[in-house]
Amino acid sequence: MSKLLDEVINDLKHRELKGVETYNTTMDRTDLTQQEWLQHLYEELLDASLYTKKLIKTFDKLKFNLQEE
Repeated sequence: MSKLLDEVINDLKHRELKGVETYNTTMDRTDLTQQEWLQHLYEELLDASLYTKKLIKTFDKLKFNLQEE
């Protein structure tokens, strides 16, 4: 296994523990419909798009500042 894969697996395990602490359940829960799971996924992807855009803008600004020097 690659070191990167090991890190991702470790992140997933920690994420699961955080979910249990926060929501007192795991992904094995059965109280959500498929539509509700899709809504959760959609909201997570919206958050990810904001993080991505923030980083793009940060790198663009850095690149611009470096070009001015």
